[in-house]
Amino acid sequence: MASERIERLGAAGVSDRDVRGLGALLVDAVDSGAAVSFLSPLTSADAEAWWRKQLASSHSGAVYLVARDDTGEIVGTVQLQPAWAPNQPHRADVCKLIVHRRVRGGGVARRLMDAIERAAWNAGFTLLVLDTKHGGGAESLYEKIGWTRVGVIPSFAVDPDGVTPHATVVFYKDLRRGRERPWREGEITIRPTLKQDLGAIYSMHVDPEACVMAGVKPRTREAFDATWDSSFADPRVIPRTIVMSRNGAAEIVGGVSLFQSECVDMVGYSVARRHWGEGIATRALRLFLDEVRQRPLRADALANNTGSIRVLERCGFRFMGTHKGEETERYLPGLVASFVLE
Repeated sequence: MASERIERLGAAGVSDRDVRGLGALLVDAVDSGAAVSFLSPLTSADAEAWWRKQLASSHSGAVYLVARDDTGEIVGTVQLQPAWAPNQPHRADVCKLIVHRRVRGGGVARRLMDAIERAAWNAGFTLLVLDTKHGGGAESLYEKIGWTRVGVIPSFAVDPDGVTPHATVVFYKDLRRGRERPWREGEITIRPTLKQDLGAIYSMHVDPEACVMAGVKPRTREAFDATWDSSFADPRVIPRTIVMSRNGAAEIVGGVSLFQSECVDMVGYSVARRHWGEGIATRALRLFLDEVRQRPLRADALANNTGSIRVLERCGFRFMGTHKGEETERYLPGLVASFVLE
């Protein structure tokens, strides 16, 4: 399972260590033959100078994401650059997806792309554009994650050897697809969570019996709202509200989300106690897994919460084992069952 964590570089400035890390990443890309605008040999000094200039001159809305290994070193990056034209406020370019050779093939590139797409959506962009070397490894990745091929431009650039020409492939992605409509199965719908949903969600959050079943302690409304503010701002979090429509009336009955815990993609869900036993959690989780395609995903449930465990098993999660959950400010003590969807 991937251990790299995805972070957004701070707007207040980038450390010298991170500039060196970005420079080393760029040098590694050029040395391995990647078409990232530079010729070989590229010195560390030149690579770092380019990053400093790029960071200093970027649009105020630019987003720089990095993947870090367990030592904190940068092993991947991707950027979002808003279009400069006043008549394109909805569009941005995705640039310089780079993954270090030593972690390629481990899903880092896909996780970076998932994160940059979420960051773009949260910033209000609906159309993304990129180009990549024809025949390169990134080309197949973009096709797998739903980008639309526009066409191929022959002899667009040369390889790092400065001689061999290569074509480029242009892609775009309309982020409204799959988001402009809810995901629906019969009377159950999931849709992006809105701030106006939080009142209904909080009433479920503080239900004493539901808290015991989930093994959590309720937060104050102030702490609850602060947590959600962080979730809305975090490109790694994908929150969805579960809505049930019956007899012409729509009711918020729960939520399902992807979040990160110790650099692992986790799934969590909840349903209002008055609707337990109606199969809502299973249907909502299946809809969520149809929308959110990244894998692997982890999920935990108290070992005595047989209802939640059945939901996970019905949705394809595999039991991994149990561990003792210690009491914390947020969690109650208890035996926890862990599951994975691969």
